[in-house]
Amino acid sequence: MQMNSKWQLHTFLLLFIVILNLEAARILGIFGHNGKSHFDAFKPLMVALSKRGHDVVVASHFPQKISLTNYTDISLEGSAENNGTKAVTLEIIDKLSQWIISPMLTSFGQKNCEAVFQYPPIQMLLKSDEKFDLLISELFNTDCYLGFVHKFKVPHISLSSHVLMPWANGRVGNPDNPGYIPHLFSLEPHKMNLLQRIMNTVSLLYHKLVYSLLASRWNQAIISEWFAGSPALDDIRRNTSLILVNSHFSVNGARPLVPGVVEVGGLHIRQPKKLPEVRRRVRLPREQSLDGT
Repeated sequence: MQMNSKWQLHTFLLLFIVILNLEAARILGIFGHNGKSHFDAFKPLMVALSKRGHDVVVASHFPQKISLTNYTDISLEGSAENNGTKAVTLEIIDKLSQWIISPMLTSFGQKNCEAVFQYPPIQMLLKSDEKFDLLISELFNTDCYLGFVHKFKVPHISLSSHVLMPWANGRVGNPDNPGYIPHLFSLEPHKMNLLQRIMNTVSLLYHKLVYSLLASRWNQAIISEWFAGSPALDDIRRNTSLILVNSHFSVNGARPLVPGVVEVGGLHIRQPKKLPEVRRRVRLPREQSLDGT
């Protein structure tokens, strides 16, 4: 009996020590792109982190309509052109040449960054002395928000709402061999012949070059302007700790991934709500045919 009491005491003390060492992280999420479908893919993660006790601060164009515990909004509504809620259909995408997509996206990213950094809530964040433990941001058409990695001296996680952009793999050393891996904007099938592999290679190099010459140059200028003493943007990008990708090999095809790239396809899908009980009896077609009604 005495032995059992000692074990219970030891167990209690051990649990007490573990509980004392549990600390919630303070997480800053910055989602400057004003595409609602993009943020809808990220919101469940940020909400789940807040529900697990982490202190989450989220800058986005789509603040919560109902306040949540441990979830603080920095609203970016009105900071950029309000085209984020317009649906982009597959028909529209099919009409665009893949050679136009990269210059167009990087141009959108530049305009968005310039507008968001001038917005008063972001100006307040830039001047604040708040402390954070982690930065989470979108990996899409700009890296200008990575300057906050330097400001708050925190590790960084990237989120992608779709298959990785052609310029994303290099920052974490993820293979993107165009000889057998079609990139996001490629029109080539997964099983390519020699000519298709050549075209896939040329287009991959083109999109990487466009991002390097346009977006990276613009992003570096913005970071140098707003984050004094910041290291080179390339150095910040290469220190990305993890990339979570809203894709899955069953839909997008199998490809090699390093441990720093994790597919989380379906992360945005919620548990369905229970349908209301139908009290009225539904007549089946067979029953209808029997009585002639």
